[in-house]
Amino acid sequence: MTGSASLSAIAVLENPRAVENSKTVLFDAHLYYQDTHGPDPGLASLRYYNANELSFEQVGVYFVHVNIARMEHELSSVAVLDGLSKEKYVLVGDIVSIIPTAVRDIADVKFRPFVNISGVVTSVNSNDKTFHLAPETYVHALKNCKTKATLPIRCFSAVTAQNLGAKMPDPRVGHYVSVSGHLHRVIRRLEDNMADFFDVELDKITYLGPPYTPPSPPSSGIPTAPAGKIRFSYTESSPCLCKKRKISETTA
Repeated sequence: MTGSASLSAIAVLENPRAVENSKTVLFDAHLYYQDTHGPDPGLASLRYYNANELSFEQVGVYFVHVNIARMEHELSSVAVLDGLSKEKYVLVGDIVSIIPTAVRDIADVKFRPFVNISGVVTSVNSNDKTFHLAPETYVHALKNCKTKATLPIRCFSAVTAQNLGAKMPDPRVGHYVSVSGHLHRVIRRLEDNMADFFDVELDKITYLGPPYTPPSPPSSGIPTAPAGKIRFSYTESSPCLCKKRKISETTA
């Protein structure tokens, strides 16, 4: 992994279905996006290890914290509800925490998910103060896929570019950052209608610097041991660890 991506949200979970011979439960999750091109911008296929054997209704509202990645074609069909195509899903993830709510009114579920994402900056647009990340993450459903789990995002701020410029320097391409903000919109690919990347309205950014580069080994000054030869063993004939020297006396 080269980063991380998690999401906290009020989610409408439906179609709970148990994985055979397991405590794992799969859900189709609805998340609210402020900027959409229709009533349902896309589902999330979420997985939960039901250690406490909670019972779930066919449709319920929950507060969830989830590790997430973008939906990919290679995902096993087990994670997709029968009768639905993978294009209906934009996210896949593992639920870390789930809390039932008493929400019954649809107006009370219209809260944008809040995301925390860290990764390397891949591009920067200084004109509109946007930048892209594409961290490689981990989710169970994609662990055996050739396509790596990732969450490509474009970060923007609702603050005007003029005011933002005084507050936030441009991130540097190739440097790590950690960002948090609201998931705003899904941008799909034209060729297959799958999710391409996500817009995130920036709330906070932390600059973490360039990736760590291990120091080069010293070129000289350290003797190289002869191949296949060990000098020391726990016997009387073993060479001394160091030359003996007389301990000088000191006076108080």
